[in-house]
Amino acid sequence: MNSRVDAGTAELLRSQGINASAEVIYAAVRDGQPYMVRGADYDAFASVSDTRLVRGRAPQSLDEGVIGRQLASTLDVEVGDTIVLGGSVTPGVRRVTVVGVFDAQGDSTLNDMLVIPLEAAQGLATGSGDAHIIRTEDLSEAQRALVEPAEGSGVVVTGVDAPSRVPLGESFTVNVSLRNLDETQARSTVVLEGANNETLARQSVTLGPEEERELRIPVTLSSAGTTTLGVEGYTTRVQVFDPSALSIPSELPRRAPPGATMIVPVEAPNGSFLSGVEVTVGSESYTTDGQGVAIVSLPSEPGTYTITAERQGFAGTTREIRIEEGATRQLSVRLSVTPKVGNALTKPTVDIQVGNPWDRRLNRTLVLVSPEGRTTRTVELAAGEVARVDVPTTEAGLDERFPRASTKSVWIQ
Repeated sequence: MNSRVDAGTAELLRSQGINASAEVIYAAVRDGQPYMVRGADYDAFASVSDTRLVRGRAPQSLDEGVIGRQLASTLDVEVGDTIVLGGSVTPGVRRVTVVGVFDAQGDSTLNDMLVIPLEAAQGLATGSGDAHIIRTEDLSEAQRALVEPAEGSGVVVTGVDAPSRVPLGESFTVNVSLRNLDETQARSTVVLEGANNETLARQSVTLGPEEERELRIPVTLSSAGTTTLGVEGYTTRVQVFDPSALSIPSELPRRAPPGATMIVPVEAPNGSFLSGVEVTVGSESYTTDGQGVAIVSLPSEPGTYTITAERQGFAGTTREIRIEEGATRQLSVRLSVTPKVGNALTKPTVDIQVGNPWDRRLNRTLVLVSPEGRTTRTVELAAGEVARVDVPTTEAGLDERFPRASTKSVWIQ
């Protein structure tokens, strides 16, 4: 009962492919009959205990619970009944509705327990963020190595990030987020791998007690195309581009009203905007100015047209644009979340850049959509103006804790 462990450790183990359940255990009484309460996420609890629901469903809120088959009989409780729970070492009270009955085939003692959500039990027994125990499944030798790292190696990777596009043959930086879980100084070796598990770099690092740090690893890639870089299961994708190729930003709108005037930027291979590029739309040609943009008059007849960008000494590029009656002038939007892969210890950031590629001032409402809901921002931009939009990660549905094997997507409407 006096044990205290970080409940987030279970999420960290699950992110490594290990079934784990953070649990709170305490005694309760109903009508003079003592029994045990177990606080746990039911899916995690079931994954390490070989239980199955025989009636009802799993809890979906903090005031719902499931009961073991034998305890349901002992307490004469059915699905839909309510049970009042008092605090253990923490004063409190909670009324729980039984929404399911489970049968633990591998451990009959579990059938004499009431299981409520971990957060609900924390409020009655341990306090926020803590658990009494972390239970896991039977571990393979490889998994035990994750749970029991070598002596003096409490350093774990919490994220990997790199530029989305890098030039062929030029050095760039891969950022590896690290955290020392130990209360003493720890040393570890970080190995960055590329395609086919090729070792690209190896660096040693020493972190102080519970220290967090970002390790910067320089890398040079010699093959064009998209490649995956990884450290201890955390990966990021990098597009290696030909340094002689031009490009038109992919965020430029692909629909426009007839006869509209569009600002078309052309990027050099290093990402800067390039002057002196011939931009052709239909039968008309334009040239990018000193800022690397061409002011283009789009065709007045509806249809699909090709925008071509060419300059001597560079490989040209093309893209299509659809001219439609009634098409709305949309902003260019670039949304990125860093890092792409994380776990319970990862702290993601959201970056939103918007631009107005039209010849007039625009006022638009952006809708950021995530699994947790929608967040809106209204922006007003002059012709050609570019700005950043601030959206906290909590509003984007990206808090600091990730369920096991989950994907959280955010996008702009």
